[in-house]
Amino acid sequence: CLISHSRKVLDGNLKDLKRAERSGVVAVEFEGDDSWLRGADVLSTEESASALHLSLRETADPQALLRDAVGRGASFRRFEILEPRLHEIFVRHAGDASREEEAHR
Repeated sequence: CLISHSRKVLDGNLKDLKRAERSGVVAVEFEGDDSWLRGADVLSTEESASALHLSLRETADPQALLRDAVGRGASFRRFEILEPRLHEIFVRHAGDASREEEAHR
């Protein structure tokens, strides 16, 4: 259960919540053609120490993106759909409620 300002904002099993709240971020490590990164499904890319993180549009199908990339010649060492951290889920749900309450003060 996630509570913000004495109100329950989200309730459920953590594993189920994380699955439902996937943030549309995929971590990849690959070699080869990178033209697929400029497709409509990839909103932005960010390099981390261990991988390239791709932010995908909400309706993007990560598996279709992977098929497209492989079809263009990319060879993957890693393709991982990242689950959001509990903090990110909390901010996503409580952040909006917190801002609304502060605006009414």
